[in-house]
Amino acid sequence: MTDAMSDPDPNIRRPSGSSGAGAEPAHWTDEDVTMNEAIAGTGVLDNQSNITLLEIPLDIIFEILGQLEPLDLANLAQTNRTFRTLLLESSQGARIWKTVRKTAGETPDGPQCVPYIAWVRMLYSAICSGCGDDGPHIDYALMRRMCSECDSTMLYDHGTLIQDSKHPDVSAIILQLIPHTTRKGPYDATGKRYWKTDITTMTDTYVGYLKDVQAGKPGASEALERFTNERVKYVQTIIEHEAKCDEWQRTRKEEEKKLKETQCKRLTELFRGLGHADEDIQVTELCIWEFEIEGEIDEKVWQRVRLNREPDVIARRLKRFETQYSDTVKVRKSLVKNIYHDYAQTLRPSDRLRLPPVDMVYMTPSFRFNIYENPDASLQAVKEQCDEAARQLPEIVSTYHASIKAALLVAIKSAAHDRKPDWKELGLDHRLGLATSAFESELVDELTPLCSIDGVLAYFATEELATERGRYWLRLLAINDGAEIELFEWDWVAYKILTVLALALGLDPVKATPRDFDERASLMFCGAGGCSERDDEDDEEYFEFHNWRTIIQHCWLQHTLVSDPYCQPLIGLLNEKDSQVLREGPGCVHPESHTHWTCNHCSVYYNDMNWQTWDTVVNHLRTIHAIPDPKEHVDFFYVSHAKSFEPFDASIPDSDFKYLDIGDMSG
Repeated sequence: MTDAMSDPDPNIRRPSGSSGAGAEPAHWTDEDVTMNEAIAGTGVLDNQSNITLLEIPLDIIFEILGQLEPLDLANLAQTNRTFRTLLLESSQGARIWKTVRKTAGETPDGPQCVPYIAWVRMLYSAICSGCGDDGPHIDYALMRRMCSECDSTMLYDHGTLIQDSKHPDVSAIILQLIPHTTRKGPYDATGKRYWKTDITTMTDTYVGYLKDVQAGKPGASEALERFTNERVKYVQTIIEHEAKCDEWQRTRKEEEKKLKETQCKRLTELFRGLGHADEDIQVTELCIWEFEIEGEIDEKVWQRVRLNREPDVIARRLKRFETQYSDTVKVRKSLVKNIYHDYAQTLRPSDRLRLPPVDMVYMTPSFRFNIYENPDASLQAVKEQCDEAARQLPEIVSTYHASIKAALLVAIKSAAHDRKPDWKELGLDHRLGLATSAFESELVDELTPLCSIDGVLAYFATEELATERGRYWLRLLAINDGAEIELFEWDWVAYKILTVLALALGLDPVKATPRDFDERASLMFCGAGGCSERDDEDDEEYFEFHNWRTIIQHCWLQHTLVSDPYCQPLIGLLNEKDSQVLREGPGCVHPESHTHWTCNHCSVYYNDMNWQTWDTVVNHLRTIHAIPDPKEHVDFFYVSHAKSFEPFDASIPDSDFKYLDIGDMSG
């Protein structure tokens, strides 16, 4: 018998007549072994209460055991003899196993000739028997899980083994004594196939019997015959059980298929009840799998599916309408855009940086109805309805902010679960304003990542986004209602870089905002291989110098997806004195010369994105608004800080600088 099927304690008392894993044994009774007998010798104590396990009410102990995973019970059963007795030789234990296995997912029972614990470990371990990696496939004949790689390297076919054997007669006998699989393998391998270690183990055992026979030991021939007969019977039992498991699996797949069809049909009916057309609904098995729906579609399941799927259904309907009535939709969108523009003029320019893009406004229920319904309605009627809907714009803006916040919190929670960053115990809301909380989005093509919630809002408000994004905004609005949709990703690269950079600049990573970083004048460069160029004429090596925002973009674009450890970013930080020297050099383009400045007291330079240079706006404030000493962030501001600095090439000043230890970028 192979090591995977060996019993850790072959001398333990076993009841007779068991019908396999999960079923109650025919001869197990409460008189065979009681819970008290099972736990009396454990000696388990609670250091604080000094209560022995024996003194805990049995119902509580049974309840605790019934909440465990099958592998937990298997480990517990092999802890000591008393737990093994409880879990494998009592009626209480049989009921616990039945409860636990039902919760973990239905599986076939094992054959009587295989130890219960070995069978449970094979079913629930999910580890490949060959390499120890994930083993998605179970072979019930070989009693093993395996990955595709080990399926092709650890299994040998019958014909090859006999053909290559120096003793084909002996090999033929040995192969009769171990289970085989006839399942089709990689590269269309068919026929009987055997697990490598089974062959080795059985060969050693059989050769040992032969040596005893050749040595003339008394009873050796009878022992060999008895062993051979038992193994042939064992293999026959395993092969017959495999057929039962395969049939069980086919039956379960058919039942699962029918259940999914029923679930899809029910969800389709529910979406129809909301007025959606079948061509827009498109509920498939993928939807059932995505939401892990196991049983009937109750109200709780339906609401979860609706929140997450209805945005896609609506988006398909709107797309159909726009294709059919493209001119009508274009005129109505222009009408809504003008109404929205007029509303924006009533706000301070700095407040407009937090407004939703007009594409998102199109997707709100009131405006969406006016744009995408009643194609025969007159333009005047639509305008009157849109004017009425404009009263809801403050609420729409508030909902947009709440949706962005909810979406970013989803990204942070997901990062905390997957990456487990070194965070102190602070509220998630607090992290939304941190520079180290940077986000990626499918709507952001060139400026990735966006730092803090203000960076996200400013980008969406000032960038011309693709018009075919209705589905994105519908999904964003659904998040505020509780939909489980991930529209943003928390950026690990930015977090790693900015955490180290904050400390180097004298900032607290859990308090530093983007403005805190903006106020630091230090420049930096990437000294990794391939990130510099040498000029043959002056024999100088030139590096691209960045501010804190653009160095993140550089690392994200050039180093994030690189698995080679020698291509990791190597960030060098200059002191403020040398940074100032470089900023005054010919290569640096000063933010003041950019046309991204605007007045915060009027809309002269905000209409139609009519932004100006720093000098123009400051002169405007002094002459028009009579403000002799205008203050940045108060009287005027830079519209897009993400574009306020352009990297430039220069040689490293002849002074000290320090490299930052970013660590592993892969997380």
